[in-house]
Amino acid sequence: YSAKRLSDRGVVALSKAQLPLTSVRLSRCRHLTDLGVTQLVAGAPHLRTLHVDANPHLSDTGVASICDSCPSLTSLSLSYCPLVSNASLLPALRLLEHLTSLDIAGARSPE
Repeated sequence: YSAKRLSDRGVVALSKAQLPLTSVRLSRCRHLTDLGVTQLVAGAPHLRTLHVDANPHLSDTGVASICDSCPSLTSLSLSYCPLVSNASLLPALRLLEHLTSLDIAGARSPE
């Protein structure tokens, strides 16, 4: 089973397990959307590392949820998420006081 096939449904089930996660990698999950990411981070307030790069359905809304729900993040990868815009990043990322590593390669420029 490839993680690339993981969808919101699988991520929501994972979040309901209430595991004490500190690191999650959900890169290249073509079926993952803001809904799944929002549910995951709402149930994992102790996350320190999150990789959600190359997810075509992750948008500014998902980034805002990540930043609101995970104030302890030290590392965040949002590279190659085509719906995440540069314009939304700065306001959202200001909430992450402990962030020391950020990957936004391939971020979309403001229009």
